[in-house]
Amino acid sequence: GYLDEVNLPHYGSDYEWTIRAKKKGYALLMINSTHIITDTNLRSSRVSGLNTYSENKLQRFIADFKNPYKNSSFPTTVNFARLVFPFPFSTIFISYHLTRKVAGFIVCNYLNIIPSRLKAK
Repeated sequence: GYLDEVNLPHYGSDYEWTIRAKKKGYALLMINSTHIITDTNLRSSRVSGLNTYSENKLQRFIADFKNPYKNSSFPTTVNFARLVFPFPFSTIFISYHLTRKVAGFIVCNYLNIIPSRLKAK
């Protein structure tokens, strides 16, 4: 089958696709010579910003949380869990994601506790 761009429009569909193939018994191969790069500027800007929102923190957080085109949005997480995990495990995955996302927002934005590994150098 094809990638599920309807339920997982941003990232995630490639993970779901490989898991679906593995469940059907297809062997998955990774090419060792593939050159994969990461945009370090994107990461450093995200880390230095720490996903903190200057004004209207809660409104911006909720908007990001509901946006289906964000990798860690709630709709994307629910769809991913529903497509990849069987019932009891999908609920655990969703609960963990929800708890981590909300707790991280509160800790970083309202308690101003920033883990040292996330601080910009």
